[in-house]
Amino acid sequence: MTDQPAAPTPGPYTTDPDFLHEVVLGADGVMVADCNILPRDENINRANARLFAASWATAAERDRLVKVNEGLVKALEALLRETELAGNANADDYGWPTVIPQARAALDEARK
Repeated sequence: MTDQPAAPTPGPYTTDPDFLHEVVLGADGVMVADCNILPRDENINRANARLFAASWATAAERDRLVKVNEGLVKALEALLRETELAGNANADDYGWPTVIPQARAALDEARK
């Protein structure tokens, strides 16, 4: 056995119409999950399968947004640094007294 988690099955995931959309397939067509739960309730089973099938795309979107957020944080840090170095951070021009504290608060939140 290994202490390493298993790699996720490649996605995207879909439900299988041959099994009443209660089975989830990976991109390779191999079953990832069987949501046919007893006692049988087609609506619940299909809802569980749809939820499971959406998990791959949801995780992929989360990963994409993490990268976007990292880029936005770096850009905001650079903008704040340049604004402060130029001596404009306290100027009334362009609403800096309002914008600078908001930017710092956003960075603090992003760093949590």
